[in-house]
Amino acid sequence: MTNFRIAACVLMAAEMSATAIDKQVAAGNFSLGKIVSSAETNDELPVLSGGWKASWVSTFGEGNRGELIVLPGNPRTYAIYQQGMETLAMRAGLNLVQAGAFVKARVNHKIQLLDKLVETLNNDRLRKAYPNRCLRVNGRRNVCHRHRQTSRSR
Repeated sequence: MTNFRIAACVLMAAEMSATAIDKQVAAGNFSLGKIVSSAETNDELPVLSGGWKASWVSTFGEGNRGELIVLPGNPRTYAIYQQGMETLAMRAGLNLVQAGAFVKARVNHKIQLLDKLVETLNNDRLRKAYPNRCLRVNGRRNVCHRHRQTSRSR
């Protein structure tokens, strides 16, 4: 990944066409640029075309380092973003079903956890250490058996 000064990174992202951003995100690449030790410390965000939004991540509160990522801003971009997340998960080693579950998971920092997830799922010893304690309730979502509603708790 190329390191940019903040201003250059923001300018390049702002100049990208909606089609270019769509293709990049669908391929599982959400980064628009990275900065390390820039003299410029503003939090300027580019206005992206096609309904996409930009956000700084991994700044550690310093403002002079981090990564500019693309996020969905409407239903059209959200669908492309989900496709990109699935592509990223499958490229990391998950199968189609696992990648679908990964995309739907409501977990913070799930991209950062992806490598550990793949390692766990592909290692018999690790997989047995994390037994499946969750059940599908009424076909809707996974809930832990300890929190499953019973007729008495409703």
